[in-house]
Amino acid sequence: MVLINATAATEGGALTVLKQLLLNSPSSLTLIVFTSVNFDELPILAQVKYINPNAKSGLKRLYWDNFGLNKWCKANHVKPDLIISMQNTGVKIDGDVKQLIYYHQLIPLYPYSWNLFKKSERNLWLYKNIYPFFVKQHISESTIFVVQFEWIRQKLAKRLALDPQIIHTVNPTASEINYTAVSDIELAGKFNIFYPATYFNYKNHIEIVNALNSLKQQNINIDDVRIFFTLEKSTAQPLVAVISEYGLATCFEFVGGLSFEQVLQYYKSCDLVVFPSYLESFGLPLVEAAKFGKKILAADLDYAREVLAGYAGVTYLPIHTPHTWGEAINKFILQPETFASWEPEFGKNSWQNFFQLVEDFIRS
Repeated sequence: MVLINATAATEGGALTVLKQLLLNSPSSLTLIVFTSVNFDELPILAQVKYINPNAKSGLKRLYWDNFGLNKWCKANHVKPDLIISMQNTGVKIDGDVKQLIYYHQLIPLYPYSWNLFKKSERNLWLYKNIYPFFVKQHISESTIFVVQFEWIRQKLAKRLALDPQIIHTVNPTASEINYTAVSDIELAGKFNIFYPATYFNYKNHIEIVNALNSLKQQNINIDDVRIFFTLEKSTAQPLVAVISEYGLATCFEFVGGLSFEQVLQYYKSCDLVVFPSYLESFGLPLVEAAKFGKKILAADLDYAREVLAGYAGVTYLPIHTPHTWGEAINKFILQPETFASWEPEFGKNSWQNFFQLVEDFIRS
């Protein structure tokens, strides 16, 4: 029996990876998944059972990882063959139980600094400086890690002083997309820009807002430009305030959280995809956009270059340079290009390799 601790995988890439893991799990493995999402959002599989331990919030999750899961095992007389953690940290468990930690939290691995006393940066400071303690807390001789790329493996080993031999690289798999079957939708602008990302500082939405403002300040006509953020206005008020201050409200649309099918429609119907995030393990939207042959403006960082290696339609731009992003947007408006659909070389047989590692680890 394998327990999967995934109470933090509630949205975005983390939830996508969890779904992929479950859909590719062999029927020979019995899986119990501890999750905070509605069960109807997850695949129905004979070998999988879902349990909601009410551990979505940070403090409840901390209690669950350190006490709750162990209590559940005792109460239900369960001694798992393996615990897979999908949330970067192990759990406290009695006995010599093997643990596989799927590590994807990059904030502690990057050289950026944040201010503890600045409200908007406080959580980032805590992740950078305190989170590594929780990652190392329950590591034992029966623990291994899985990361998505070799560069993450190297940074993690260095940051936590881990033996690189216990860190395994399994490339992620991009979602299968039949892009020719996706329907178009009518978007508001003559030139439509799409940025699919949740609202965190490191997603760097402000880069795009400042980029458009730089064009406005140069008296470049942006009346026909529409930028679509997958955010709710109510949860992104600081961003909304800056947009209003710049007088750019008509250029931005907050479309809220979208289903995967809706995201695909925006990819197909938009003219340009931007991705200025400076903290990513994978950057799944980059691959999805490339499958539609879209022009992409991406942060000039390791994750983007590794993910999009070989794709002709990407331009890499330094972060925190809104004038540069504005120039690139304007250049594409003046000289639009189309590109062939592209598939990455990495990720083939990834889940097969992952579960082979799981089975070998259980038997070892």
